[in-house]
Amino acid sequence: MTGLEEVLAILSSEELHGLCKEMKIRSSGKKEELVSNLIKFTKQQKSIFSAFKKTANQDSVVLKRAKAILGHCCLVNKEVRRVFMRVLMLYGLPRYDEEDEGGQQSQLTTLLMVNMGKMEFPEFEVIRNHSIFRTREDLLRYETCNQILIDVQECMEAQKWEEALQHCQLAVTTYQELISDEELMNHEKSLPSFLRRFTSVSVLIYILTCSDYRGRWFDRLALNLATHLKKPAQAVDAIQEALKDPEVRKGHRLSLSMRAEKMAASARHKSLAATIAEMPLMHPREAPKIIIEGRSLPGFSSHAGEGEVTVCSVEELVLGHYKDQGYTEGLHREGTTVNSLFGLYFWDALYLPVSDVFRSPHQASPLDLDDPNFYAARKEWIDRRLGDMRLWSEERAVSELEQVWTQHIGKVSLVAWDLFRNLDHAKSLVASMGTNTLAAVCERLAKDHRFTRSGFPDLVVWDPLNKKCRIVEVKGPMIDCQQNRSSGLNTCLIVVQLLKSVMLKQLEPRR
Repeated sequence: MTGLEEVLAILSSEELHGLCKEMKIRSSGKKEELVSNLIKFTKQQKSIFSAFKKTANQDSVVLKRAKAILGHCCLVNKEVRRVFMRVLMLYGLPRYDEEDEGGQQSQLTTLLMVNMGKMEFPEFEVIRNHSIFRTREDLLRYETCNQILIDVQECMEAQKWEEALQHCQLAVTTYQELISDEELMNHEKSLPSFLRRFTSVSVLIYILTCSDYRGRWFDRLALNLATHLKKPAQAVDAIQEALKDPEVRKGHRLSLSMRAEKMAASARHKSLAATIAEMPLMHPREAPKIIIEGRSLPGFSSHAGEGEVTVCSVEELVLGHYKDQGYTEGLHREGTTVNSLFGLYFWDALYLPVSDVFRSPHQASPLDLDDPNFYAARKEWIDRRLGDMRLWSEERAVSELEQVWTQHIGKVSLVAWDLFRNLDHAKSLVASMGTNTLAAVCERLAKDHRFTRSGFPDLVVWDPLNKKCRIVEVKGPMIDCQQNRSSGLNTCLIVVQLLKSVMLKQLEPRR
């Protein structure tokens, strides 16, 4: 490497800060600013010897020091790397619409861990009946579209908005070209819905909009018509159309329902109230609440009062409250708890031999898990399982749990194996939750995992002795804190929703 800018680009921000301090120049700011400062410094501070040498840049003090910090480096052949990464992409089909995925780098780590025996995946049959890519050109096109997405994301993270817009404009142009290719579009339409996300057009649409876009589009359209364009009647028509659309899922249906109800309650829209009243709106039931009193310590200020003070989060405070009420066990893991139980009780459904849902042996879950195809393809098995679960005794429920646990513990799956201390800990929750509630939760996840996998209440607490369980959403503080001047502490009220008592009714679909 002979160029200073080339070397500086490889250094980390921390290393650049240190180099700037060493050169006694401004060392604050982002990485780009630090690089710019160092380059300006080299142009202004040339040594007397540099004037007599053609290789002045190579021998500059900054370049030498930067290379010393960098240490030994190897430059990877870009063409070879591109082919290698393309093979990985084809092998693993990385999800561009999942934030926690690490792309090909994550796949390399997975392969290494599997080969070292430190990671194990469930056993399943790989059945491929559809070719996502007809030709090499299809794969190259998909790779190009993925690169546009990466460019957009990197520009947005760096707040380079103009650059990001240019990449988005390229996505628009590419999208318009692809949808005019009738043969390509017919092929992509012929794929199962859960495989279409791995097509070029799908990636481009993701760039130009956002995930779960259909319901969001309707919601935004209704907002624009009602608020910005002052066309409330058309907004109501848009909401009606959205509620008839099977692709608009529950979360967005609720948002649209709330928007319609707000319009109906407005004096300006009295003429629309009758129409809105006839619409199939969602009406969420209000869960009962209790209020727990705690004290907040802003900035962890010193305690000037009497007695012992324990600093904790509001969730920990609520766990402590329920422990005093006899609920000696509790988990603050939100949706991880029910997703793990679902993974344990529906293990066989997850890994049934269904066409095209497994494309490589290193998958934690089927590709259609977040697609309506998951339930449709396994309907008979799932319905039978749910019916059986509701009739299970406590002994049968814990026996089924133990069987899957002992056979598959540690395998990469929906189950967070570190969630419970041990098998007995998990059994105590199942026994306390009851099979009806367990079956109701699993039914939701089995039929619509994409829109029920997150958003579950904060806490699950249970009393293993009396077989009682509470599912708790914590909100706090919900009102203004009152200053306690003698102690320097703020007294706050924490609102806790008790969901277990209405869980079964909440989970029942409205008719």
